[in-house]
Order: sequence, then structure tokens, then C-alpha cells
Amino acid sequence: MEPFMRRFREIEIGIECSALCQFQVAEIFYYAQEAVIHPIDPIFDYETQFLRPRCVAALNRIFSLCDRDGDGALSDVEFNKFQVRTH
Repeated sequence: MEPFMRRFREIEIGIECSALCQFQVAEIFYYAQEAVIHPIDPIFDYETQFLRPRCVAALNRIFSLCDRDGDGALSDVEFNKFQVRTH
């Protein structure tokens, strides 16, 4: 399975399963659901292996909103407030 996944970088995970033996069938449905609900494609470009520009812009915006003192780093207090706010 590794050569196949290396060739097609957009594949996130590979799982061996068997519907006949009921082996890892639940896992297949879990990962299929995750791929639909939380797709990675809008934020990550598989060809370049980098985050997409709009994702980078969004992350920079979130960081700038959390960096209250404007020093370019999140202090423990700023990071704590971010965690509480997004939890």
C-alpha cells in the first residue's frame, strides 16, 4: 500500500479491511466521515506540500488577533486566553 500512497499524495490514510470478516469496517466509515466533514484539500495543496494562501492568511489573522502586545510571539497569558476562547 505504501507505493500507492506515495504515488498519490492526496491519500491521507490507507486501511486494510474485510466486510466479510467484519475486520475494521467501523474504522472505514469513521475515516470516510472525517474526510467529508473535515476535508484537508481546502487548506493544504498536495502537489506543493504547502498550506494554501487563504489558510496562511487565516492563520496569520488569528495569530495577530491573539498577539495583544504585538511582540510577534504569544506569551503564556495570550496563549492561555486563545485556548480558553477556542475550547
